Amino acid sequence: MSPPRRFPIPRSRDETFGEDFFRRIARIRVRLASGWERGAGSLAGAGLSMRGVEFRDHRPYAPGDDPRSVDWNAFARLGRPFVKLFRDEARGTLGVVLDATASMAFGDPRKDLVARRIAGALGLAALASGTPVLAALGAERSSARRLAGRARAGALLAHLDAPAGGGPASLREAIERLGTAPVSSFVVVSDFLDREGTLRAVERVLRPGRPAVLVQVQSRAELEPEAPGWVRLLDAETGEALEGLADAAAARESGARARALEEEVRGFAIRRRLGSVFVRSDRDFGDAALEVVARLEALR
Repeated sequence: MSPPRRFPIPRSRDETFGEDFFRRIARIRVRLASGWERGAGSLAGAGLSMRGVEFRDHRPYAPGDDPRSVDWNAFARLGRPFVKLFRDEARGTLGVVLDATASMAFGDPRKDLVARRIAGALGLAALASGTPVLAALGAERSSARRLAGRARAGALLAHLDAPAGGGPASLREAIERLGTAPVSSFVVVSDFLDREGTLRAVERVLRPGRPAVLVQVQSRAELEPEAPGWVRLLDAETGEALEGLADAAAARESGARARALEEEVRGFAIRRRLGSVFVRSDRDFGDAALEVVARLEALR
């Protein structure tokens, strides 16, 4: 196995992908890239020939594809854009679905901070190993970009750093983008608060031979809530307000529901033969990313 290549480090001053993110990436670069090549990279089909040597098929054009890969003859015949798929592209693409809905902005540290960093670390590892990335974002508006090559690292992180907003529907839409996409494996990073809708969307995009890992992020405040007394709660996604007494019994019940959700997501993954990783929002994102790669490797 060839030695892992160095991750490109685009300049960034924002909170999510700032200097501390890249310092941590630099420390785990070799482990993360090597793990990806052993595990997730091999899931894409090692040993296939390079682009341009052997044409394989067509697939529908997706935002972010290189316009030079469009088959204009097919477009003229069919009236829809398609791109040429060569053997190296047939190795597959890593799908990364990031939950950036309003509920992810909760917690201290916020859930979306560690979630974005995990998604970013996985995406960088894939790009550095030559695996394209389809990054689907469930935010105020669902969006997706397909990126290939180490030089696209900055574009990937910029896409993953979009402002949080929106509700469960945008996350479900982001997941369902994987249904027809040529991804060989995928990861969903979410708090799974909309568990029924989110897990149903995951089930709809499952395919034989396409491993997946569910990464559930929860905050300490959700798992171990305090009892502050009379509170007024505002649902960040629906705007609905609720007032009541948050006594010790209510806090225990809330924490029990959060732990039950963790067990439900893990049970779903076990039944569907998927990997699952639970992450508290104060966990080191690098360790969590390494665990995700290990889960993908185990699913080979």
